[in-house]
Amino acid sequence: VGAENAHSRVARGQRDFKLSSGEIIQADLAYFCARAKVNSLSYRESLPVNRIEQLKVNSHLQVEGCTNIFAVGDCTNLDESKLAYHAGFHARVVVHNVIALDAGKSLKEYKVNVLEKMILPAGSHGGVKALGPRIVAFDFIIRRDKAKDLFRHFAWNMVGIKGIGGSLKTAKTKEELQEYLRSIGLPEEIASVPSLEITENHT
Repeated sequence: VGAENAHSRVARGQRDFKLSSGEIIQADLAYFCARAKVNSLSYRESLPVNRIEQLKVNSHLQVEGCTNIFAVGDCTNLDESKLAYHAGFHARVVVHNVIALDAGKSLKEYKVNVLEKMILPAGSHGGVKALGPRIVAFDFIIRRDKAKDLFRHFAWNMVGIKGIGGSLKTAKTKEELQEYLRSIGLPEEIASVPSLEITENHT
C-alpha cells in the first residue's frame, strides 16, 4: 500500500499492487488488513502478555497464573487467525469451564483451529471464501453461506431470540423494524438505535 497509507489503513485511488508471486493487480480501493495491535490498555499492566500484548492463556483459556480469569477472542495469544467465529468457539469453552470450575469438575480444553477459513461477502449476492491455503469458493456458495444475511440468524440465536429472520425481512421501514424489536422484548436502547437501516435484506 505504501508508507503514505500506513496509518490510515486504507488506500484510495487507482494504483498497482505487486503480489509476492510477482503478479501485479490493479485496484481503486485497498484495505491494509495485516494484524492490528490489540487494545490492551485494560490489562497489560496487571496480567501476563506476550510481545504484542496479547493475554497469555493456557489450554483451558485461563489467563496464565489466574484460575478465575478467562480470555476469549482477539486478545488471546492463541496461534490462530483472529476471527469472530473463533471467538464463538472460545466462548463455548469458557462458559463450560466457568460452570465446571464452580462445581469442582474438570475443565474442557480448547483445540486451536488448524484449518483456517474466512468468508468475505461483497454485497448480498456473492464474494469469496477461503478454506485453508488453497480452496477458494465463489458467489453461489458465499450467497448460501453468509452473504444472504451476514450470519444474522446466528447472532440473534446466540442471544436467545429464535425465528427472527423472517420477521426482519418483512420490515419495510426502519420504524417497522424498531417496532418488531420492541415487540420481542429487546431493551429500548437497542430497539431504538437510530443507525438501524435496511439494505438488501441486511439489517
